[in-house]
Amino acid sequence: MNNVISSKDNHNHTLVFTGKGGKYFVI
Repeated sequence: MNNVISSKDNHNHTLVFTGKGGKYFVI
């Protein structure tokens, strides 16, 4: 995947955002 950004939110989940289609995943 291109341009994947991972970060932690306030609830300590991992947010993964991909530039393709603007999809994001919360795991």
